[in-house]
Amino acid sequence: MTSFGSWKTGLAGWTWNALSNSSVRCAEKPYRLPLNLAPCGFWFVTGQGNTPPIKPHLIIKPQELRFTKLLGVMDTHELRNEMDALFTKFLPAEIASRFSGLLAMKPNRWSKIDPWKVWDVLEDPRVVEWQRTWAELLASPMLAKHADVWVTVLRCGHEQSAMERLPLRDALHGPSRVFEGFVSVLPGKLGLAINHDGMICILKA
Repeated sequence: MTSFGSWKTGLAGWTWNALSNSSVRCAEKPYRLPLNLAPCGFWFVTGQGNTPPIKPHLIIKPQELRFTKLLGVMDTHELRNEMDALFTKFLPAEIASRFSGLLAMKPNRWSKIDPWKVWDVLEDPRVVEWQRTWAELLASPMLAKHADVWVTVLRCGHEQSAMERLPLRDALHGPSRVFEGFVSVLPGKLGLAINHDGMICILKA
């Protein structure tokens, strides 16, 4: 994993370290949030001190600042283990082993994790293709109670590689929606495979 060192944020004297689980508190003025660090598993709040020349930036106000629970907040192994459990539970051993092996490598290798392979196992009754809209999926009895729950997301395939935590609703709709990847709703029990053509498969034990 690439280290970006410790950068001063100017947030009440706190320092954010790329390899720690440090907390960050918000000050009274807007800070810039780099958008293109997701492949490394981190978003950083930049402020005072030596900040990297990263563009574009999203200018946000403190009251609007909502940190996505990325690898810097939640342990990397915990996220990976949750995604491994999804692969192992619902995919054939050969595919699950390949995906887990790639996931253990650097993020630039995650593009080789292909969600469309899930469509090869539709004969498994636990794997069902969803043929309605994302809104109907979110409102379905299966997912409605999880709509605002933070879930684990793996962006892979044709999407910019990243692993993160965000509300299920945001994973399915809006600017943070998953273009291609996997969503673990309940570890090893309920998840989604999302292909770049917009198709979704439900993985339910």
